[in-house]
Amino acid sequence: MSSKIKNKKSRSPKPSLNLKHK
Repeated sequence: MSSKIKNKKSRSPKPSLNLKHK
């Protein structure tokens, strides 16, 4: 559940942040 919420928030606001985190 937490993963989905984090994914949606990271995917909407700043996808770049998600890439850096990975």
